[in-house]
Amino acid sequence: MIFPAINPIAIQVGPIAIYWYGLMYGVGIGVSAWVVYRPVSRHMRWNLDTYLSWVTAIIIGIVLGGRLGYVFLYNWPYYRANPVAIMQIWTGGMSFHGGLLGVLVATAWVAKRERVRVVHLLDWLSFGGAIGVFFGRLGNFINGELVGRVTTVPWGVVFPHVGPDPRHPSQLYEAGVEGLGVGVVVWLAYRFFRLKPGQLAALYLLSYSGARLVCEWFRQPDPQLGFVYWGLSMGQVLSLVGLGVGGLVFWVVGRRVP
Repeated sequence: MIFPAINPIAIQVGPIAIYWYGLMYGVGIGVSAWVVYRPVSRHMRWNLDTYLSWVTAIIIGIVLGGRLGYVFLYNWPYYRANPVAIMQIWTGGMSFHGGLLGVLVATAWVAKRERVRVVHLLDWLSFGGAIGVFFGRLGNFINGELVGRVTTVPWGVVFPHVGPDPRHPSQLYEAGVEGLGVGVVVWLAYRFFRLKPGQLAALYLLSYSGARLVCEWFRQPDPQLGFVYWGLSMGQVLSLVGLGVGGLVFWVVGRRVP
């Protein structure tokens, strides 16, 4: 299957252009904010202004954390030689794990300011994380980036600029498994299990890390890195760390006396 010729610009009005990638990020953040608002407003009793200040902090955390995570974890030699390029976010290059750290810092800051427990906010944010990953991976597919490994499966896609061989549409795998699949796991756990504060967020990290670890087997490693340790990609190594941290937090929180 030949990759569809999708114009990377979704909307253009004069010199102003909105790219599909940015649009998917915006839609993901917007839908996530809408979904998370109801439980936060009900349980935290926040007004809209307080909630929007948290959303703003999260957006800043995603952009700064995601960009810096990519710079230092995925392409540091290049950016060390070209520091001006660090600010050129429109050229691509974001890291989920860096964005996750940015969101944690932003949420911790807001929780301290509002004098609430950060674990409660992170629990509700788990739903938004799954939604954001779903739309973000769709944006990766539309951009024809983060392509999969060469394959012979009948649904393989020939992506432009990476050769004539069909490849796994790994972006769609990740959208379905890391996004929708993890979202279902988190919702079922919230709906049918009595979890302690913080365990839902830990379960999200566990589920995402496990899903990412599997999906990365179908994704082409970043060309500037290749396989980094033990035949694993950087994404898989970071997912192993996520599994360890998520499992530890889930166990420690579960041992607390209610």
